[in-house]
Amino acid sequence: MILPAYKSQQTFAATGPHITFTSERNYWIDFYLIPPIDEGTPIMLSLFSNKPGSTWIFLAPFDLQTESVSGPSVVNEMLGPTDTGLVFFGRAPKSSMYSLRISSWNSTYSVRVESRWSRFFQFRYGIVLGAALVPASLLLFYYDGIVEKRDRMFEQALKGVEDGTRKANAPLHS
Repeated sequence: MILPAYKSQQTFAATGPHITFTSERNYWIDFYLIPPIDEGTPIMLSLFSNKPGSTWIFLAPFDLQTESVSGPSVVNEMLGPTDTGLVFFGRAPKSSMYSLRISSWNSTYSVRVESRWSRFFQFRYGIVLGAALVPASLLLFYYDGIVEKRDRMFEQALKGVEDGTRKANAPLHS
């Protein structure tokens, strides 16, 4: 329950697209979600493309419930006709998850986003499961104790019956 709240310096890196360009499919759009970044936190983004002017990058706050951009973009740049790279330093305009979209036209790219977020963000759904499992595990320990006591009593009863049977069947010596 605590791990998703712990935030530290993190890096997201990706390369793409992982398709073969053809005359019918000469562009590709990749979409990535960056875990929540707090408002005012520094963000560093770098993008490198293998062809000048062939890549567009967009980074903005994203609302998962409405599945839409929910604030001003941090980066919204198309590489210039002679540019093969972009390096950006800025701050998060809003505390939110971030949407990273990259469109490439007959080119490949490498992107890197550095900021401060929780590396355990994917465990946030485990909080509900963990909160339910704690009482369930306590009940299981309690039930296990009851079963263990019952088994001990049953074994003692069998041992008593067995001892009584031996005494009853023992030969009499005169």
